[in-house]
Amino acid sequence: MAKKKNAEDKEDKKAKKPKKEKKPKKEKAPKAKKGKGTKPVKGAKKGKGKKGQEVVVVKNVQLLMEPGSHQLQLTKRSSFWKFVIAVVSYAYASRRQLSVQRVRMQNLKPPYILLCSHQSFSDYLLVERAMTFHNDVNHLVEASEFASSETFMKSLGCIPLRRFSADGPLIYHIKETIMQKKIVAIYPEAHLSFAGVNSPLPDSLFKIIKTMKVPVVVMKIQGNYISHPCWSKVTLSAPTEATVTQALSAEEIALMEPEDIGTKISSVFRYDDYWWQLQSGIKIPSKQRAEGLEYVLYLCPSCGMEFRMNSRGDTLYCDYCGQEWTYTELGSLEPIIGSARQEVLDEIWEAQRVEAQRIFDIERMQQAQKDYNHARRVYEYNLRKREEEIAEREELVQDARQRLEELPEFEPLPPPPEKPEPIGELPFVPVDMPPPEPLPDLSRVPQWYEYQRQKVAEAISKEAYRMDIPVQVEVLRELDRDFILLGEGKLSHTSAGFKLLYKEADGSDRVIEKPPLTTYSLHVDFDFRGKGPFIDISTATETFYLYPRTTDCSVTKVALAAEEMYRVAKKILNDRMNMFKSNSEPQPLQALEEAP
Repeated sequence: MAKKKNAEDKEDKKAKKPKKEKKPKKEKAPKAKKGKGTKPVKGAKKGKGKKGQEVVVVKNVQLLMEPGSHQLQLTKRSSFWKFVIAVVSYAYASRRQLSVQRVRMQNLKPPYILLCSHQSFSDYLLVERAMTFHNDVNHLVEASEFASSETFMKSLGCIPLRRFSADGPLIYHIKETIMQKKIVAIYPEAHLSFAGVNSPLPDSLFKIIKTMKVPVVVMKIQGNYISHPCWSKVTLSAPTEATVTQALSAEEIALMEPEDIGTKISSVFRYDDYWWQLQSGIKIPSKQRAEGLEYVLYLCPSCGMEFRMNSRGDTLYCDYCGQEWTYTELGSLEPIIGSARQEVLDEIWEAQRVEAQRIFDIERMQQAQKDYNHARRVYEYNLRKREEEIAEREELVQDARQRLEELPEFEPLPPPPEKPEPIGELPFVPVDMPPPEPLPDLSRVPQWYEYQRQKVAEAISKEAYRMDIPVQVEVLRELDRDFILLGEGKLSHTSAGFKLLYKEADGSDRVIEKPPLTTYSLHVDFDFRGKGPFIDISTATETFYLYPRTTDCSVTKVALAAEEMYRVAKKILNDRMNMFKSNSEPQPLQALEEAP
């Protein structure tokens, strides 16, 4: 009994004593192992900045990391993924008949920066194949690709990128990759090639190249655009050529300024896939080769209407005036004579002339008269062609009739129908003005694309360009999560840049503004995940995908306007800088003595 009481007393004492709470163990950072995990940059330190910002110091350069921005650690590509990428890229390149030409690449080893033309999503596989399997290539990839497969993208060694934003971590990633003696693949055009030609390159790229002090290699891929243009609804088949050129060595970069670097790289980076297709004689026999071309060629040169272009099979046509073009197997555009509805063109030119007369706009009157004269020339040409065709048919009928009359067993044919009366002439408005200028040659997609750029530039110079459209707003904030749907918003684009108005999930209003100098180009797509066209506007920590909710808009026109506004704003800034430099220069002593 005594033993039981002692045991019970001990249990009561234990129950009365409060249990000591165990202190949480500090989580230790995993150590980097050889061949696995991550490898930090030498000389990098971490700390805390204001308002929870993380400060990373790389060789005395501070980069403020906003909450939710890209992670700094890069995953090294494993041997398994190296094997998978090698097999897949080899199979794809073999099917595409890839041939690689190398210029000044003898004995060049990583690290270096690789600038690639961007024409299709399959560019990544061709780059991997051209750079050989034993070289690790780290591709700069849009942050939206990490939303659904972050682990997979990191395992491939991809670097997240938010386009057209002050992305400090991106510089850190590039520096870290170069210090690990790898290849950094950059697609500087920021979007897929719309017309098979190169787009302008940003000035910030040349400053990064100057800072990194490593060789620069340019890789131009030709044939990938012809095989699968960004606007096409079908996948075609064409051989592919790649030219890999060492544009600048590290020693040459050390002796050059960023402006000179940009001039050299831009000259090497030029390409034209349609010209290459014509010179190579590569034909695309697909009967649906023109479907989707209206996404890029949105302006009808026949009637001047926008957003009314459409396509079917191998034909591009205008819904408004009926003019049609055949998209040939060699990639040229041939107008179909007589397909336009002339009465529609007459109404357009006459309405423009009357409106110009009403407001006493001499310039518009002259332009209306030019357009009217052109329409009249087209009409008379089509009328002549039709009369010639009727005459040829009459000759054939006469020959056939004579042959049949010689045969006794056949009765003579009835007399041919009377020749139809010609259509009356169009009214001519006498105006004292020079003869109309010849229309531009739009037989190639790049020429039509540049014609649209000229029209947009004219509208911007006259301050006549403005876009206000409703959009559906989706935002990507963290790479390990998908896009968040925020509902409807309003996007405006003027000479002051982009302005987005929308409501956050908590109901608060928010405004995002992007001046022209922050957007040298625009990332757009024509059918993203089956949701239709979108416009990408990014900040340092957010990526907004905006889907227009109107048919009176073309994302191609918005991209052209953004590029032209950037060009104009840059020119104004350079003129002001030159004026400031000239005014700040010290005057000679004689000029100072003569000054009052």
